[in-house]
Amino acid sequence: MPDAVNDKLAAADHAEDVRHIDQRVTTIGQNFALEAPLLAVLPVDEFDIALTTTPRVDRYARITVRQALCSVPARLIGQPARAKLDAEEVVVLHGSNEVARHPRLTTKGGQHFVLDQYLEVLAGKPGALRGSTARSRHDRRAGSPPPIVLGCRPRQTRRPGGNQGADRGPCYCTGGWFMRT
Repeated sequence: MPDAVNDKLAAADHAEDVRHIDQRVTTIGQNFALEAPLLAVLPVDEFDIALTTTPRVDRYARITVRQALCSVPARLIGQPARAKLDAEEVVVLHGSNEVARHPRLTTKGGQHFVLDQYLEVLAGKPGALRGSTARSRHDRRAGSPPPIVLGCRPRQTRRPGGNQGADRGPCYCTGGWFMRT
């Protein structure tokens, strides 16, 4: 099968080489023979086809790449970052260091956040992610909390009008992380 396709392409190529354009005296093949020595050699190294943008990191440690939001480490808030967008993923660079990597989102307004990139916030703001949507998403996707949470001990809480001790409340641990059990 591949030989038949190659034979068809070779026949089409030969037909093009002997064809004349409009009223010109020379053929396409003769013109190519004149121009071939002037063509540059193809580069050996790979050509990066990714679209490079320089978005600024917003106050929520996110960047916008083609109307999609991606998280970056919180230490970059207010600084420009370089985002390389290719067919399958977004790579975020700060200087020459890779700081984040996300799958490419194709929907307008799509969001992809990595909870671990917000750990730096917890040092200055204990409990910053308490009850957050990002925290619950992380637990559902990963099936378990990040390692920092594993040492937590839940505490019993009482709700007015509820069963005493029936509702297990949040677990407060290092840096304000919590886990519902």
